[in-house]
Amino acid sequence: MADLEPYDVLKRGPDAWNAWREDNSYEIDLTEYNLKNLNLRGANLNTIIFYDADLRGCDLSGAKIMDSVLTKASLNDADLTGAQLAGSSLDRAFLSGATLVNAEMNGIALGGSYLDGANLTGASLYRTNLFSTCFAGANLTGADVSESQLVGADLSDANLTGAKLARSDARGADFLRATLVNADLRSACLQNTRFDDADISGALLWETQRAGWSINGVICENAFWDEKGQSPTIYTPGEFEKLHSSETCIELRYPGGLSTFELSTLPALIYHLSQQHGSATISLKSVEQTGGGAKVTLSLGDADTVLRDKLETDATQLLMLQLKAREDETLRLHDTLRQMHETTIRLMLAAGAPQTHFHGPVHTAALASGNARVEVHQTFNDSSELVKLIDRLLTGNTGLTPAQAAEVEGAKAELEKGEPQRSRLNRFYEFLKSLPKEAVLKGVGKLGEKATETDWASLLRQMGEFIHHVH
Repeated sequence: MADLEPYDVLKRGPDAWNAWREDNSYEIDLTEYNLKNLNLRGANLNTIIFYDADLRGCDLSGAKIMDSVLTKASLNDADLTGAQLAGSSLDRAFLSGATLVNAEMNGIALGGSYLDGANLTGASLYRTNLFSTCFAGANLTGADVSESQLVGADLSDANLTGAKLARSDARGADFLRATLVNADLRSACLQNTRFDDADISGALLWETQRAGWSINGVICENAFWDEKGQSPTIYTPGEFEKLHSSETCIELRYPGGLSTFELSTLPALIYHLSQQHGSATISLKSVEQTGGGAKVTLSLGDADTVLRDKLETDATQLLMLQLKAREDETLRLHDTLRQMHETTIRLMLAAGAPQTHFHGPVHTAALASGNARVEVHQTFNDSSELVKLIDRLLTGNTGLTPAQAAEVEGAKAELEKGEPQRSRLNRFYEFLKSLPKEAVLKGVGKLGEKATETDWASLLRQMGEFIHHVH
């Protein structure tokens, strides 16, 4: 067979070819050859040039086709079950309907190729160039496509159940209506990737990059966001899409986490932003723990870049008010209400909805959002309640000296003025703090010690709050 051409030997079958190849190891060029429907099962086809060759319907199962050139070759409906293709180039090749079950394709070039309807069950495509490759309707069940280049690839209607796509770059790829049940997508780049109407139930999504991805109509009963894939998050129908769609968002960072106060005033913050920017649809998307604190994500719907920047600026200012209020535990709510009164509270009072009334001093309030209506009657500038307390506790108190009694009467007169002087009230406040509680209890014995102690603490607190709001 030494004088036979490679083509003639190939037609004799794999045994004849392998025997001939042992004595003919030179480079073989079969560019544009018609090799359709040949039986090349288990053949040694390493380092052969099959550029633009016709291998349609060939039996290449178990064949060794490593370091070969199959660029633009036609392998439609060919059987490459268990074939070894490592190191080969199949750029712009045609493998529609081909069988590549358990084929070894690590590191090969398949950019721009067509594998629509192909069966790649269990195939290994680790670190493979699949740029703009078409896998439409292909079966990649259990295939290893990790760390591969899938930018712009078409995997619509493909079956990727249990497939490994960890650390792959799938930017701009199409997974429309694809099945990715239990697929491993950890650390994959999914920016601008489309998963519309796909089923990703049980997918591993730890550290995925998802900016701009599309998940309209996606099906996801549960997903794993932890690194090891051991803690599933369960979703009701439509919930995954609602929580993780790529609508415009802003993030608010809370160092040290969210306090009860910040959590309770979060609805007011959202309501305030909604009223300031009526064209935006603002909603709370998520609250999650992060390194060193907490992150609150607000969804802005389809807000454009300009509106997003304005909302982020305003939200950051309100966030700073919340954080500033942390520093003074006693006055934190009052400080925030005073600074937000003209915008947030007034707008809430104007909304037509069920009312909730708070009468008397308010130290922690959960401010409602949406159409809820909240009234906070703190009466910072109303001194009548203070005068009543002073009358009850101090006026006519037999435990006071004449000088102390005169101080009390002077304070009452100042409080009853339309615009009391802050300096005189401060003087009275210091007088109250220096007044021995025992003397007060002794002088009002009929009230009972326990009741008087409560009123005394209330008087000190309200007096301090009143002075704080006197201009």
